[in-house]
Amino acid sequence: IMKKQLFFDDSRLFGKDNVKRVYGKPTLIEDAIYNDGICSTDFCTGNVFKLDDGTYRMLYFAHSTEFKGKKLFAAISQDGIHFKPEALNLPETTYPHEIMQLPRDGEVACVYEDPVSKTERYKLLMSEPNWKTMDVVDVIYTSDDLIHWTKKENVFWGDGTEPLTSVFYNSHKQCHTIVERPFWGVRTVGQKTTKDWKNFSEFRHTVGVDSEEESLAEIYGMYAFAYDGMYIGIPHMYRGLESEFSAKYHDGIIDTQLTYSEDGEYWHRSLKQPFISGVTEHNTARREMIWVAGSNRGENGDIYLYASSSKLPHGPAFREPGTGEILIYH
Repeated sequence: IMKKQLFFDDSRLFGKDNVKRVYGKPTLIEDAIYNDGICSTDFCTGNVFKLDDGTYRMLYFAHSTEFKGKKLFAAISQDGIHFKPEALNLPETTYPHEIMQLPRDGEVACVYEDPVSKTERYKLLMSEPNWKTMDVVDVIYTSDDLIHWTKKENVFWGDGTEPLTSVFYNSHKQCHTIVERPFWGVRTVGQKTTKDWKNFSEFRHTVGVDSEEESLAEIYGMYAFAYDGMYIGIPHMYRGLESEFSAKYHDGIIDTQLTYSEDGEYWHRSLKQPFISGVTEHNTARREMIWVAGSNRGENGDIYLYASSSKLPHGPAFREPGTGEILIYH
């Protein structure tokens, strides 16, 4: 048996006789599974940044039976792999590693390090649902240290967009690209761009499902990042739904596939099979939902992926905190 490593696709092959195409799987670092002991990370969360002093800080939001709503927390690491709650002890907080209480029903869509701006180094994109008006307000907070955040007034990154969002810098277009859903409850992926975080392009659809997907599958969102002149996308696939409820909220699993782009604008789907999945790969415990929320490059160029997870399926996980943990892959 001869193995040949290809990058995303097989466009350079002249034939496929006796060929089986499979993903190279990232490895779960089992001694680095993160659970702070207080809260549960059942949502798409876990953004990791290398600080100027060489340490790593992870921001994540979570819920718990100990407090109402959701809070934003911080963890610290010396190697970007093994994290522990960071003792910040900020005023007006309950827990040592707490950064802030999120707005009512608010969720952090993502946290992004701006490689261009000399001020407002970090951007936190927040989705704030209003259940009375049945819409979502998408606002931006900024920070220079990932700890102290200021809300930008009258600036909105989305138009009723839910969380499960990512941002990457497109060096080809010299702009920031926001990968998002078009609207609340619409499970497909598109993107818009900005250069100044004040003016945003129109939303353009980029990635969706087709008839080759598992029945009733949807793309729940996509994490994307720049990679050596290209761009890697990790779509989150909502699938495995039992249809007797006539609704796509209760039950169903979430795992991931792969896409890639040469210009950060037009995306190519890879194999339509799980890339990282908690229902097929983990010996420690089955994970009904896995969300890749962040990435980092090691000194040797290796990729580390940060994925929040839940042992409960879609729907129950958002109402019953307790099983969410953050997994780190290499």
